[in-house]
Amino acid sequence: MSINTSRITALFVVLGLFAGCASQPAPAPASEPVVAPSPAPAPAANTHQADKPEIAPDEETNVFFMLASSTLSRDEKDKLRRHAARLKEDGEQIVTLVGHTDNTGSRAYNLAIADQRVNAVARYLKALGVPTRQVRKGFAPREQTPPTCKSSACLQKMRRVELIFAAD
Repeated sequence: MSINTSRITALFVVLGLFAGCASQPAPAPASEPVVAPSPAPAPAANTHQADKPEIAPDEETNVFFMLASSTLSRDEKDKLRRHAARLKEDGEQIVTLVGHTDNTGSRAYNLAIADQRVNAVARYLKALGVPTRQVRKGFAPREQTPPTCKSSACLQKMRRVELIFAAD
């Protein structure tokens, strides 16, 4: 078969399909009840919600750390100075230090780094004159980083020591 003959044959096949479709009656609409679509969810107030941890740690009662570090930054030391003054003014107040981590390392590593961070905060408070009896160490349940938390800023919020104040 020549090229022209095959093209003409293909053209007739396509035209036959269209002609067949046009001669067929349209199917009758289904007699199912019409359900109004549910309203679309309202847009989120914060477009960066996917990049925030499910928990929003209080900036003032949490001491944050860099990845793989238990070193206190200058800003975090300033924060701890304010807390130390509060504890020294009120001898009835105690603070429980609870270490948290992101889940980028192994469970053993995360437990170790959380403990190092708690110890760093405790040492610094004691160096500022907070009596040992006012500083306690607590344990956090295993915390999972939310699956939406992928950026370094989001993970940074997970690497912290939480300060929980209570009366003795």
